[in-house]
Amino acid sequence: MNLTWITGRRIGSDLAGATEVGLSRTLTICGHNVHMISPSNDTYEGVERHTLVMQSRITGLKSISMGKNVRKIISVDNSVWEWTDIFLIDWRLVTSLNGEMRRRGAKWCIIDRGPPADVGIIANLQKIQWKRAWKISAMSALGGFVVSNRHKEFVQTKTGVAMDIRPLPAGTNTDCFSGSMKNPGGHIRFAYSGQIDGNRDIEGIAKLIENFDLISADCSIVIMGKGELPPAVKLHADTSDQVDFYGNIPIHQVWEELEKSHVGIMPMPRSGIWETSSPIKLAEYLAAGLLTIGPKHDGNDLQGENSWSLLSKNDSWQLDCLEKINLVLSNDEWGEFSGEAIHSAKLLDWGVIAKEMGKTLEEWLQSS
Repeated sequence: MNLTWITGRRIGSDLAGATEVGLSRTLTICGHNVHMISPSNDTYEGVERHTLVMQSRITGLKSISMGKNVRKIISVDNSVWEWTDIFLIDWRLVTSLNGEMRRRGAKWCIIDRGPPADVGIIANLQKIQWKRAWKISAMSALGGFVVSNRHKEFVQTKTGVAMDIRPLPAGTNTDCFSGSMKNPGGHIRFAYSGQIDGNRDIEGIAKLIENFDLISADCSIVIMGKGELPPAVKLHADTSDQVDFYGNIPIHQVWEELEKSHVGIMPMPRSGIWETSSPIKLAEYLAAGLLTIGPKHDGNDLQGENSWSLLSKNDSWQLDCLEKINLVLSNDEWGEFSGEAIHSAKLLDWGVIAKEMGKTLEEWLQSS
């Protein structure tokens, strides 16, 4: 099967672009051919065929400019249409590309790795665009991909669309981790990896640091990601030997730091957007054998009862989670829970997710 994936994410730059890279690599291993069209400065190793498209840097114009430039390219390149069996189109680009898809009679599906998470005027305009993209897809696409069952329910509730929607969670390459169970002994290392902004409540990490003395072991924390630390957390990073801030580092270095750690932080709050999410950081934490802490909701966890999940329903999740960590230590259960985290990560391996994705796309093509 030949797939052309058109995304607005900057492959190799956006942290979330790991989804496109991970799935492209494993879809290729599964025997499919992938052509990625995305905004980027360079091609990315592991993406078999990559067309780079210019995009405006101005917030609010990125998707518009990307859609316009993609349309210019594919409207005159007949080889794209002759080669492609099915197009995967980022929801941000559906409105721009729908006309050309209809004119060519192309088979396509919408891929939604998360609705707009920002706030403000731009975000409100994006929400209108997001809803319109799903409405268009319900009339023209073969189906749609989201990241979770809660995300599927969110789409159906907010847009009223009636179409085939399949969840595909965020994953990781579990082979890039040692698979060794963790046991902290006398020192517990906490880790946060991901985008750093106010929407993810990174500021809440400050309260966690301020209460490290509640733990019956020495503690430290490493924070990795693109963005500026909120003042309360930055103060700790600047003044405490317990806190290291590495900023935006290559993914292989992130994995190395996770291998040295014991607890992964999932600070994203209980809200409509985050409750529907499937963060890549969760897959990476589990693959590294980490226990997880943060607010308890579907977006921060996997379905079912998971021993490695020390998430809290309390508003002061930091204090509750630290108490749970002490309980795990006193019961000498850390190694067991770490092993169960590694086992759970196997469900989030890109190979497993890509096989399900390929199977779904073939099913849609056969039924069209």
